[in-house]
Amino acid sequence: MASRLPETLTREQLLSVLAALAAAGVLAVTVLLVVTKATVVRIELRLDEVSLTVLPPPQSTVDLLHPELEVRDLQWKGADRFEATLAEPRAGRATADLDETSVIGLGADAVFRPEVRLRRPARLKLVPSRRGDLTMTFDPVAGAPDDPGWVSEVLPRGDFVLRLRNVDLVIDTERFPDAEAKLEPAAAAIFLSGGTMRTELGLTPVVEPQGLTTVRFVEPLEGLRLKLPPGPNLIPVGERLVLLEREPEDPEAGALLAPNLDVVAASLYRRTGLRHVSLHEESFLEGGRIRFPGGEKEPVELERGTFLRLPDRTRLRLESLRMVNGEIELVLWAKPASLKAGPTPGLMSEVLPSVFVWLSTHRLALVFGVLGTFMAAVLGLLRLLGLVRKEE
Repeated sequence: MASRLPETLTREQLLSVLAALAAAGVLAVTVLLVVTKATVVRIELRLDEVSLTVLPPPQSTVDLLHPELEVRDLQWKGADRFEATLAEPRAGRATADLDETSVIGLGADAVFRPEVRLRRPARLKLVPSRRGDLTMTFDPVAGAPDDPGWVSEVLPRGDFVLRLRNVDLVIDTERFPDAEAKLEPAAAAIFLSGGTMRTELGLTPVVEPQGLTTVRFVEPLEGLRLKLPPGPNLIPVGERLVLLEREPEDPEAGALLAPNLDVVAASLYRRTGLRHVSLHEESFLEGGRIRFPGGEKEPVELERGTFLRLPDRTRLRLESLRMVNGEIELVLWAKPASLKAGPTPGLMSEVLPSVFVWLSTHRLALVFGVLGTFMAAVLGLLRLLGLVRKEE
């Protein structure tokens, strides 16, 4: 027999409650499927150029360059201050107050490791060239010559050559306008600082070739003993076999910036057909991949020409940034509220998982609990309406 309705509720009222529950359930599921959930992502990118703002810890400094970065040549333009121990034009510790036209170049017959420490947030732009050079531009970061936004030190090693242009040296109050300078052998560190004007750092990193292939000649009997599988890496030549072995790549090779830097406002650029000028200031990629360590989605492959948009205020962790074959490869960790990709800036779709997918991955028991409670409430109303009979 059908259940009798309570005297305080009519059949129409119960139908209204049931309809409201159904509508609320549909609306809730729709919202969960449409609204995205901020989640941790690992973004691996290849691109032509990049700009980002590096954030040093509060009341502290941070090393900007990778500790293993070795260069043969570097050039500063637009530093505020310079100090070095010279043998010419006169022996002594020289200083110089610089302007935006002053250029200081350092070269050596042996590799050396420059240091750059940031004392304030700095906006950087890194532009590699196909020749293997790199230009790093610092926007002004405030401060003053006696309170710089960044400082750099270079310890002379080997036969150093110092190149100066538009630099007036001062040694013990004596001025040497635009003079030729020579470093003192075994001198103390060369010191530069800046931050009040736009600065360019050009350098030539020393990068070992990667992905080389070793050629080995193997006798047939040795090939059988080694159980070499047939394939494109094993080529028969006469009575011998040629084995092509590709050496593994070093993930640290070509590293430019220190790992685990905090950055924001990453902008990704592309080159045009012109050699040295004109950039489309859009997030254009040469390729890459977005991974979801939490398992919410399968990795998303980013083809060449893909545009990627990250919110400017999203705080990122820079795992690595290196230069490979004239391109920049960088790896970022982030937990953005939005991450869009597409073939054009006007045709971008959300990459992050929906709230429903995130809950299904990380809170599956909660999802089943809510669904069970909802179904129990609906079943109870159906019984009250007499649409479902209770089994005897």
